[in-house]
Amino acid sequence: MGIFSNALTWRHCRVSADPPSDFRARFADAIARNALRENERIRTKDENVGWVAINDPGDTALSIEKVLFNTILALSMRVDKKRVSAHYLKIMVARRRKAVLEAEGKTRLSANQKKAIREEIEEDLLGRALPHVAVYDMAWNIVKGDVYFFSLSKPVFDLFQTLFRNTFEIDLHPVGLEEWLETGQDRELVEAAFNGLEPTIWTPSSIR
Repeated sequence: MGIFSNALTWRHCRVSADPPSDFRARFADAIARNALRENERIRTKDENVGWVAINDPGDTALSIEKVLFNTILALSMRVDKKRVSAHYLKIMVARRRKAVLEAEGKTRLSANQKKAIREEIEEDLLGRALPHVAVYDMAWNIVKGDVYFFSLSKPVFDLFQTLFRNTFEIDLHPVGLEEWLETGQDRELVEAAFNGLEPTIWTPSSIR
């Protein structure tokens, strides 16, 4: 889910440093360098990760005008990854091994031959497969330093942190309850809101 979804879930982060005074020019170059590079012919299962426009996951020609909205820098992280059906791969590998045995007049293949056949078949299938595409939105308040990333998945967030750091040369620090209180929230008001709360055993009837 992202910024334009009806239901939103996100991680709240703070940047480790203020953006440079010439951030418009520097960020424009950095974002362009780290935009997604589409490659349908890639023959690997590794993720292909990069930035795309917040309102168009197919737009990789990014300019500062497309990503900066007043004080908000908004981008989407797109992750392309190819997958091969494990069952189909097994069928094709068995077929190739059988053909090699018949061609060479053998009854068994070595472990290295089996491995080489599997890798060759998998690489060929990956080259013909279309990537699975996932898109995750990000909004960064340049003035306040707050970053909102619209996914709760830790592996996805790890990819985002790396891409953010590589692009802007700034680290992200996730904000939990303790960090949130340290930003100047009134602890007495927060504690008062929790006073009187008691543990409750949840049952389906408790929500009726």
